[in-house]
Amino acid sequence: MRRLPLALRIAGARLAARPDWTLSDLAKRLADATRRLDVLEYADLAVRASISVSHHHLREEPAGHDAAHLLPLLGLLDLPSHTPATAALTGWPHHRAEAALERLQDARLLEPAGPDRYQFHDLAGLYARERAHQDLPEQERTAAVRRALHHYLTTAWMATTMFHNDPVVRCPVELPDNTFKDPAEAGRWAQDERDNLLAAAQQALAGSDPETAIGLAIGLAIGLHWPSYYQGWHTQLADIYAHAIRWPTASAHGRTRPSSAASSAGSTGTRAVTTSGR
Repeated sequence: MRRLPLALRIAGARLAARPDWTLSDLAKRLADATRRLDVLEYADLAVRASISVSHHHLREEPAGHDAAHLLPLLGLLDLPSHTPATAALTGWPHHRAEAALERLQDARLLEPAGPDRYQFHDLAGLYARERAHQDLPEQERTAAVRRALHHYLTTAWMATTMFHNDPVVRCPVELPDNTFKDPAEAGRWAQDERDNLLAAAQQALAGSDPETAIGLAIGLAIGLHWPSYYQGWHTQLADIYAHAIRWPTASAHGRTRPSSAASSAGSTGTRAVTTSGR
């Protein structure tokens, strides 16, 4: 990424201008994500300004409007990578989201992370999140994140139906437009989205939407039977599910209590975890 050398130049300039600083002093400042872009400014050099120029150019280009709009929205998601499906947070059709992601890569605001998959450099991701909180109303941010998390929630539940036929388990949200044609396709999706699914569950649990959080936790707990379970899911999912079942206690401290649908699903999820641990 072209801005990484700029960041190194700025870091070096700051150290040279402050001989009392050690590398540890600078590292400590850079470790704070809320201050990192501020730290990477010196004189007329600034990583934030460099990224902003690229973002501004997209806004000025007729073909770049979608990409410019998508950038801050992606910054709201704590995911390791993004796909056209992840861009469900925009509400756009797949082909439109795909074109916007490709344009962001062309502008070097995203980096390739595999076929049809993209990722932020750390600094660009911080800029995107910053712009989202400065430019977008809270209601729009909340709705966008909910759409993205529900994409993972509903698709995960559709994947589980390819492996299980438990009539008790139901997800209390609308199903996605696309479905899996067979268990092999569902397994490939689960494998490809493994890290994003875990991150989505963690983000939902850290938010204020208990039904989505519990739905994801339960869906992934049942997903312990997916092929990906045998590649380390069980340890991470144990923490996620333990967090999810503490929601009733958390609600006593100001969080909303999950609905009866989510709560009843929880008992099924508990059975799935117990069965998987055998």
